Amino acid sequence: IVRMAELAKETVKCAQEGFFQNNEGLLKQAEENEVALDNFQQTITHYLIKISEKSLDARESSEFPVLLHSVNDLEKVGDYAVNIAGYAASKIKHKTVLSDDGTNHINSMFGKLYNLFDVVIDSLKKRDSQLALDAIPLEDEIDAMKLKCREKYIKRLKNNVGSTESEIMVMDIATNIEKMGDHLISIAKAVIKDLK
Repeated sequence: IVRMAELAKETVKCAQEGFFQNNEGLLKQAEENEVALDNFQQTITHYLIKISEKSLDARESSEFPVLLHSVNDLEKVGDYAVNIAGYAASKIKHKTVLSDDGTNHINSMFGKLYNLFDVVIDSLKKRDSQLALDAIPLEDEIDAMKLKCREKYIKRLKNNVGSTESEIMVMDIATNIEKMGDHLISIAKAVIKDLK
């Protein structure tokens, strides 16, 4: 599952870099990684179900749902990364140019998301509920950044600043980043509750 989380992070990075560099090779890599995440989900889920058929002790029984939900959350992160790759393809096709403010805001959100990934991955590796608690303020920051992005989006549209297409794209990417954060925090909360 840790390897799956690391691959999910790599998938997001490929989507982000492909988006900002108009690099179709990185976007293709993001899509290929997402297929690998789907395969991880199937393989790990099958394995977890198989071992759940054996008699599990109390600790293993409490870990089972955490691991199963974590796998599903990580697969969803991959889906959101592919959404961003799709926005990149549209950006390339339509030669959409984002504002500097939009670019900076999105890159800041990605930075927070990578911090959140690192904390979640580390807490999974160490089964450290105290470390997982550090994820909560990071996800709160991502939520606040998305709200700020929305406020700026509405203000820019009201004032006819920037293209509608680029502003919508920034808002959509911010929403996808926030949703990835939601899935990562779900894993952190499961570590806090059940992986001690």
